[in-house]
Amino acid sequence: MKACFRTNRRPLPLLANSSIFGPQSGQQTILGGLAALPGNPSVPCLSNGFNPPTFLPAATCAGILQNVLTLNPASSPLKAFAVNQIESNGGLLPFPISSHQGSVRLDHLFNDTNQGSLRYIAAHLEETDPTGHALAGFSTGYAEHQWTSSLQVSWLHTFNVNMFNEVRAQWNINQYNLVPNDAGGPSIALGTFGTIGRSVTLPSTSKGA
Repeated sequence: MKACFRTNRRPLPLLANSSIFGPQSGQQTILGGLAALPGNPSVPCLSNGFNPPTFLPAATCAGILQNVLTLNPASSPLKAFAVNQIESNGGLLPFPISSHQGSVRLDHLFNDTNQGSLRYIAAHLEETDPTGHALAGFSTGYAEHQWTSSLQVSWLHTFNVNMFNEVRAQWNINQYNLVPNDAGGPSIALGTFGTIGRSVTLPSTSKGA
């Protein structure tokens, strides 16, 4: 009789620093310098790349750029939703893995010419949020469940020292389930940064024998 049990947990960071929602250090230095210009002179502030830039007072320009570079959740419901999705799906994602395997075999000698054996194998695997290997939020992940069972029976008959016959019969069943952490709903992809949202193709179940 054999058995094996394994459980692992892996922390996977998605968003470790919320400072990405505001100006970076170099940008903040420029904004502070604009706001502190003596006499509040007019400076080139806004341009679409083709037209001459719009000249605005330095403090006004600093305020506009501060708002452009800052994703403030209090400024609109859409920005509040975006920040909430990133923050609530970020941090350290748990990645538990549970694996259980076992087998049992019985052998019996009926007489000098007949012997039989019975073997049973079972395995169970469970992973939570396996998509966490990439930069993906908890809501876009899923739990993976696998069950495997196998039963084998054999009979060996010896006719003489030169002839014998063995008969084997085996039954197998496999079940594979993918269950989303959050079923149904929209998905948000942030370029090469990561994915937040829900998988529309899950749940998925299969069973075979």
